Amino acid sequence: MDDCSSPDQQAMDRRILTLLFADLAGSTELAERLGLEAFDALLSGFHRRAAQVVGRHGGQVLQHYGDGILACFGLAHDGEDAALAGVSAALELVDAGSEHAIRAGMHSGSVLCRGTPDHRQPQITGLDVNLTARLQGLAEPGEVIVSQATLDFVQRLAMPLIEGKQAVVVKGVRQPVTMARVTGLRRLARLAQPAQLQGRKTLLDALEKGGNWLISGPPGLGKSALLQALGDNRAIRVSARGNLQNSPLLPFADWLGQWLAGRDLADAAAGRGLTTDQISALGEVMGRTAPDWLAPAQRRANRIAALARLLADELADDSGLLVFDDLHGADEDSRQVLSALAGQLPAGARMVATSRPDAEVAVLAGTLGLQRVNLPPLTRVEAAALIGDGGLAEDQTQQILDRAEGNPLFLLSLKAAAQGGQAGLPQTIEATLQALINAQGPGKDSLLKAAVIGRSFAATQLDWLGADAGAMEGALRAGLIEQRGEGWRFVHGLLRDAAYHMLPGGRRHSLHQAFALAMEARDPAGVQRFPETLADHYLAAEDGANAPRACLGAGLSFLQRADFDLAIHYLDQAAQRPGGHRLAALTYLAAARQQKLGFAHPDVGAAYALLETEAEIPDGGGLERMVALYGLFAQRMIGGEVQGCHEFIQRMREVAAPDDATQQILRLVNESAFGLYSGRFSLSEQANATLRELYDPAVHGHLFLQVGADPLASILSAEVHIHAQRGDLAAAKAALAQGLAHLDRLGAQQQLPWLHIFGAAGLFFAGPSDLAREHLAKGLALADRQGAGFWQLIGRIWEQVFSISETPTPEGVAALDALLGHACAIGAELQLPLYRAIVAQAHFVLGAAEAADRDSEAACRLLGQRGEGQWAGLIWRIRGNVLLAQGKAEAAAKAQNLAKAYDELTGALIWH
Repeated sequence: MDDCSSPDQQAMDRRILTLLFADLAGSTELAERLGLEAFDALLSGFHRRAAQVVGRHGGQVLQHYGDGILACFGLAHDGEDAALAGVSAALELVDAGSEHAIRAGMHSGSVLCRGTPDHRQPQITGLDVNLTARLQGLAEPGEVIVSQATLDFVQRLAMPLIEGKQAVVVKGVRQPVTMARVTGLRRLARLAQPAQLQGRKTLLDALEKGGNWLISGPPGLGKSALLQALGDNRAIRVSARGNLQNSPLLPFADWLGQWLAGRDLADAAAGRGLTTDQISALGEVMGRTAPDWLAPAQRRANRIAALARLLADELADDSGLLVFDDLHGADEDSRQVLSALAGQLPAGARMVATSRPDAEVAVLAGTLGLQRVNLPPLTRVEAAALIGDGGLAEDQTQQILDRAEGNPLFLLSLKAAAQGGQAGLPQTIEATLQALINAQGPGKDSLLKAAVIGRSFAATQLDWLGADAGAMEGALRAGLIEQRGEGWRFVHGLLRDAAYHMLPGGRRHSLHQAFALAMEARDPAGVQRFPETLADHYLAAEDGANAPRACLGAGLSFLQRADFDLAIHYLDQAAQRPGGHRLAALTYLAAARQQKLGFAHPDVGAAYALLETEAEIPDGGGLERMVALYGLFAQRMIGGEVQGCHEFIQRMREVAAPDDATQQILRLVNESAFGLYSGRFSLSEQANATLRELYDPAVHGHLFLQVGADPLASILSAEVHIHAQRGDLAAAKAALAQGLAHLDRLGAQQQLPWLHIFGAAGLFFAGPSDLAREHLAKGLALADRQGAGFWQLIGRIWEQVFSISETPTPEGVAALDALLGHACAIGAELQLPLYRAIVAQAHFVLGAAEAADRDSEAACRLLGQRGEGQWAGLIWRIRGNVLLAQGKAEAAAKAQNLAKAYDELTGALIWH
């Protein structure tokens, strides 16, 4: 049906259209400034210009609404060029309105269309209309915001110039929507390579002869079939066509399972040049337990490096070939494996990949050294040969050839629909595929349920949804699915999507919920390995009771794997929903953003500000609220705002349940830290003594997994500093040894760099510099091996502090200044007054009086602003020496008196 149905006929036509909302930005201010008549003229001019631009690009303005318009593209015909025309029109319209800024939002999706046959007054409705309006609301003046759905169409014909691509949550839409700001378009040639590659046979010949290739093209053109036709049995074949695209390295996990074929991993990897850590990392790819002493970032790096090394070794045999199908669907970690592999690809080995048109894949192809070729549609002769006679009338054959436009999947689907006796061929490939599914009769229901599971599905999973596995035989004979191991797979992703969209929304929700509940009850191992699958089904079910819990689990899983983007996605989903998990989700969401962006990033500050607001809610959960306050305290303390941390101590005292040992321990850890850094050592000692009475390793030994530091190790590290500054070196050494042994017993190897480096800092100024350097070297070596970036930075700062304290040099001072700049850039400013004082002392020794005065004054000013008192005695003494050398005896005496006052407060003896 080419036209929208008449309202008189009470018929509606479901169409896929590209929609455009655009308006004048700041229209209220313009109306006030210009006056009624002038603003009305401006608005009329905008409407005229919009109608001209939209019409010139084959679209139609459907509605004026105040200062904006709604337009659509694709009413008169179906085709990918409608989306391309729409984006072109939006870019021109925004540019044409440069005098008064215009903003635009675009989306392509299904709408219900009714109106007159000549399209004079069409009316469109549907969720996608609302979604387009929401996207336009996100656009800034002069911007064109485009959804991923529109980009998918556009990228088949042109390369959009995009920036700021991200997933956003819009009101009224349950799943995040990926959108981007489009700033321009670059047309793609149908074939980016020389003319001899025209046609599949010559292209296949070129692929077989050699070279690294990326074959690009829209769905259904036969890219995967072309790869299969390569027929190289030695090829390593991986694909991103699985169900779990959010699961890192899943394409390679599938290949790795086939490669092992039941062999022991250590035996199979022997002689491959892999380290023990890398072999362990391959086990992680297969879903095995990770070594928890490595930082998540290092474990992630090990997995990527191990796969790249193993693939390089495999490809070295017989001039190997790596084939990667559907690269556009690959996760970020899988793409990094390919990038790492490209740098060590053996001589004679090569890569061939397929992808839908995608800007990010195009950039990756350049990195990998892939020649990019666009797979053209079939010529009319090739298309006619593909569908053959098939018993169809000549006019039917011609109609199929016209409609399919050389797309093999569409051709064969239309042929099957025509052979099935369907009257009137469908307009779109989705409608054609849905007609084939409808032809399954009683088996249709089971096929629709299978689509809820994903592209691949097993008999046991079908049983969870009450589907008949026997019905798959009919779909198998019809060529809709194919056998895959002990289960099945839709032969094409578009076929699965077509089946899924045939389900009414309410039924989809109930099936997703049924699958999620069954997965938790019947496949706990699967939930543990792929918590994101459970979360995705609960989200799709709009299950407000279970989705937050599942999203929290998925977010924590990705946080532990150092996949911060996905961690943020799921934790944000959990945090958006009210309930008992919200505070925990906000706590870990802030932690994930901090680990990705650093403390100084504004998004991190906003996350902690929201967490702080939420932690004030009176009915917040006891333990969850305490964990949130613990995180807020840590964020502020690491930023050097010691004085401001006192308010969190007060709140934790008010919130902590008196009879809950865990809550009291969290409070006491922070009180101990506050007492140490503020110079109130007696407060720290009191907290430490109480905590020792409450702490039970069997009960609280794994609390570090929740808050990032073991409580007993934390207070022991504080005691190292307190004992050292009071001159009791034996007690300081004993505390450090006890802390290291305790972490070793817990298996908390990831915290060892912190204790070594922090302990070294406490020991250095007390005298045993050789022992301090020994612990610092151990801590840095562990931090480097674990990939613990924060402690690598702090360790190297102290390395320079040790160096210029003993032997000042201009180069050492410059190196420390550079490191301090890095620390301030990420918001790690704790102990900055001490560092500046050490720099001042080095300047003083080197004879740079002005620099020494500047830095010592800055160190003392920071003390007053932030309330750091631990090192105040040393800092004021350095200031006093600088002032005395300048002949300022009175000011120097005041500085020395302040130093003594701080010594009395802390009980420090080593400065005397």
